[in-house]
This record gives sequence, structure tokens and C-alpha cells, in this order.
Amino acid sequence: MFESNVELSRQLRFQGITQLTVMGVQSDCCVRSSILGAIASGFDAQHITLLQGAHSTFDDAPAGKSYSQIKTDVEEELAALGVQLKEWQAFNF
Repeated sequence: MFESNVELSRQLRFQGITQLTVMGVQSDCCVRSSILGAIASGFDAQHITLLQGAHSTFDDAPAGKSYSQIKTDVEEELAALGVQLKEWQAFNF
């Protein structure tokens, strides 16, 4: 998201947006990349929330990982960077 739209970070900041909430289809691809891109473009990881239960992926048979293990791995990686994890049901849209 941030790599393909290099102006996105600037546009969000111009609008006063400092907190991001992320959900998506493929945890280990677009969700992970979007969050890492936001951090790389200057967003504070502690102001980024990943909604648990609002992202998923597919099994990785060659690696022997289920979709559930991949989701957990991605969440742990991002949480270690400071990203906040929150159950989607507890999020106020």
C-alpha cells in the first residue's frame, strides 16, 4: 500500500492522521507489507493496530505451516515491532 503509493504517507499526515488500523485478506502478504511500509514511511508502530480475526491467509504446504500458524507468526512479528493487536470485535468502527 505504501510502496505502490509513495504519496500516501504524506497525504495521511496532511489530513492529520497519525493512527492506522489494518485488516485484510492475506496476513503474510498485503497485511504485513502494508504495516511494514507504514512503519518505514514514518508511522509510529505503537499507533498502528492490527485487528485480530480480520485478516487471514492460506496454508503453506511446502513450508508445512497452516494458515493459523502463519497468522500467529505475522502477529508476533508485528507485535515485536510495537504494533498493537486488538480483537476485531472489540474495535469501535
